[in-house]
Amino acid sequence: MGWFKTNFKWLYPGLRVKRWLLLALIGVILSSWGLALILEAKWWTFLFFIGRFLEEQYISYSSVMIAGVFFIILGLFMISFSLKKGAKSILNVIIPYNETRLVEVIYEKRQLKRGPKIVVIGGGTGLSVLLRGLKHYTSNITAIVTVTDDGGCSGKLRGELGILPPGDLRNNLMALADGDSLLEDLFNYRFSRGKGLEGRNLGNLLLAAMTDLTGDMNKSLQELSKVLAVRGTVLPSTLSNVILKAQMDDGSDVLGETEIVKHPGKIVRIQLVPEDCEPVGETLKAIQEADAVIIGPGSLYTSIIPNLLIKGIADAVSKSSSQVYYVCNVMTQPGETDYFTAAEHVKAIKANVPQLRIDKVIVNTGSIPKSHAERYRLKGAYPVILDERVFRQLGVKIHKADLVNLSDLVRHDSDKLARVIMKEILKDIPATERLKILDLLFGERYKDLIG
Repeated sequence: MGWFKTNFKWLYPGLRVKRWLLLALIGVILSSWGLALILEAKWWTFLFFIGRFLEEQYISYSSVMIAGVFFIILGLFMISFSLKKGAKSILNVIIPYNETRLVEVIYEKRQLKRGPKIVVIGGGTGLSVLLRGLKHYTSNITAIVTVTDDGGCSGKLRGELGILPPGDLRNNLMALADGDSLLEDLFNYRFSRGKGLEGRNLGNLLLAAMTDLTGDMNKSLQELSKVLAVRGTVLPSTLSNVILKAQMDDGSDVLGETEIVKHPGKIVRIQLVPEDCEPVGETLKAIQEADAVIIGPGSLYTSIIPNLLIKGIADAVSKSSSQVYYVCNVMTQPGETDYFTAAEHVKAIKANVPQLRIDKVIVNTGSIPKSHAERYRLKGAYPVILDERVFRQLGVKIHKADLVNLSDLVRHDSDKLARVIMKEILKDIPATERLKILDLLFGERYKDLIG
């Protein structure tokens, strides 16, 4: 009885579905009638009185065949037309796209589900840049994001509400969102005035509110992902209230991400407090099932290494059957990687997480104009130099490419970086042949990646 009531609702007035169901039914009847004519079925004369009339008029066999074909074509056209209009009538209510883009959107979403499974590990703006490019090739993305930020709006919310810092999580959530620019601007909006609101980010406040409602940051991310139609999954690296601790070259210990970056000394080692914090449940499973694991780009000591120190994550990455890539930063970062070469970035990771396996390092070789370099030099940042000889000694492969995006800032270009990574993944993973077939037949963005 419950099944009947649920399905009977499709016949309620105002749904704009009944007319198309009726048209489809007529199409089925006409197609059946035409098929019966061609097969000389005796029962077709009972369908309509016209059948008897035609039989009495001694219509020729060829005419009956032509009539049969005509009714089959007409019936199929009516079925196809009614299904198309009925689907649009329903989907236009559910999906906020106009009719001209509806087929394109459905097609694209189907294609993205066929893409490789990729796990990305990092945080900050560096990781979000990568995600903006990758989401055009696959929706099977799991972003594992650092939660050690204690400065700015995130730090205030963390201190006042006792929640995980939402800033990096919000950045990467928006990077994977399948929404329009206005919605992204809304989530990135920062109040410029107002007592208690000045400097606060609206997206961070929404995440904090959702966490209060659901009681869990991970659940709040899942709920907001539905609203934003996120192409993938964003996970905090841990749900523990973890703090960074740095051992400096002057022998001192510095607590807190903000204080670590401010300290004039060089970072020797990074630790988590507490050290035994557990990862989110889905994290280890995603790494195990991944076709590729990508570490970085992002702040080396405050965004990348902290994730790898979470209990079980580095071991899971090293034991996985997937290729592990490290995307080296384009510029050094004052207070963290002053004057670091590309190889020194890898050495720092190995010093803090010795068990971690890195199969290939992706390094930018694109030139940076003197005007940009000079502006960064005044802030204490320099282009990261590629030292190939040291990489050969480390036994780590490198992939060189022009990955730089030159605007007001010098950073990775989303499209360039995603293209390079996808080429490497398709070349390295065991499922390459399967992906080649699928994408040559259906995919548009993959065509220039597969040779």
